[in-house]
Amino acid sequence: MMFDAQGSPMRLLPWVGDSGTPCYLSTDDPGGRMSRLADEVETDLLDSARYVLREARALLAETGVGTRELRFTGVRLVESLQDALRIAESRGYRLAPALLTPAEAEATRACAAGPGAGASGT
Repeated sequence: MMFDAQGSPMRLLPWVGDSGTPCYLSTDDPGGRMSRLADEVETDLLDSARYVLREARALLAETGVGTRELRFTGVRLVESLQDALRIAESRGYRLAPALLTPAEAEATRACAAGPGAGASGT
């Protein structure tokens, strides 16, 4: 889980940056424009994964399927699984704070921020 400068958890977005690195959203408004866009993209990606799964099942039920078709299907399945896992990870992070006690949440923030981040001199 990533945290912003104020120690608030950031949302893992369902897309990656140009270099393939994860993208995060820091916001205090879960109903904001970017949050709604991320929700819509998640829905679209999961719908796409359902379609890919349905088509893969149909293809695998056929006999005489060629290597190219199997490879193409495998690549699409990997992409869909990767998207679904990113969405699951993001949603899990958003559920976690509600399931943690305040002390556990603070320990998680301190651990994610690095050594000594949770220490206070006051």
